[in-house]
Amino acid sequence: MIKARQVARLLAFVLVLWTALPGSMARAQEKIDVTTALSMAQSGEVLLLDIRTPREWKQTGISPLAVTLNMHSRTFGSDLMSLINSNRDRPIALMCATGYRSGYLSGIMQEAGFSSIYDVTEGMLGSDAGPGWIDAGLPVVPYASQNN
Repeated sequence: MIKARQVARLLAFVLVLWTALPGSMARAQEKIDVTTALSMAQSGEVLLLDIRTPREWKQTGISPLAVTLNMHSRTFGSDLMSLINSNRDRPIALMCATGYRSGYLSGIMQEAGFSSIYDVTEGMLGSDAGPGWIDAGLPVVPYASQNN
């Protein structure tokens, strides 16, 4: 069950993003697998955003190509806008543990006017969509080695 505080944070995030909505509608979000996410991040085609919590990053490590941004942080919306220089057209691939949170957040971001959101449906740990980043043997580094 989502806690009231989490709902309030997500609503605040939506409101922050909604204030600067462009007039055009966002395109439908795309679902991608972990190998596609890796390839797109390596080529610079997307910003790979790991939206899990610091505890999760420490437990499993993270992709060396990922930027970490805890979606439960009360400053998530403003931190994200700073990270992308308020460019809602910047392609972003969202990744969590199993694809649930990334799917949820990608829908919210699409409604807030982001035009290029990709949901990494397998996540780090895997789901019905596939084995996940770790079990697919994709690169992982300890969270402590990241400076973001």
